[in-house]
Amino acid sequence: MLNLKVFIFALLFIFALIGLWLGMKWARMRRVFRFQSRDNLADADWFNCFYANSGLSEKEVMKTLHFVSDALEIPSGLLRPSDRFKIELAPIVGWEYDDGMVELFWLLKDLATKKNIGSLPEINTIDEFIRFVVPLKTDCPGNFF
Repeated sequence: MLNLKVFIFALLFIFALIGLWLGMKWARMRRVFRFQSRDNLADADWFNCFYANSGLSEKEVMKTLHFVSDALEIPSGLLRPSDRFKIELAPIVGWEYDDGMVELFWLLKDLATKKNIGSLPEINTIDEFIRFVVPLKTDCPGNFF
């Protein structure tokens, strides 16, 4: 009888894990689905289209974009500088606590601490994030990502 209870518990636990995994995949697919109408730009095209005349290093801009892309689990070529964290990049409802966006703001806090910046400016878009992070990364020794 005890073995049957352990077996049922283990089976329920496995089904719960599978359900959680499927839910996470579904949430990620829904977030990426928002951008299906966009062209998936190659790195060089993305930089040339949006930051060619910015004066920012292509290498650092693209590293920062890839960090954002990895944190949000959205292909970098689908992201645009005007994408807002609270609108286009907002977590799927119900999955807010399992969202990679917190990594982005940890980086901001870490950079601000290293540069002795008292309060962070409000950062709403990918462009604002890149324009804030790239100059700080360039001035700070160490590898942030």
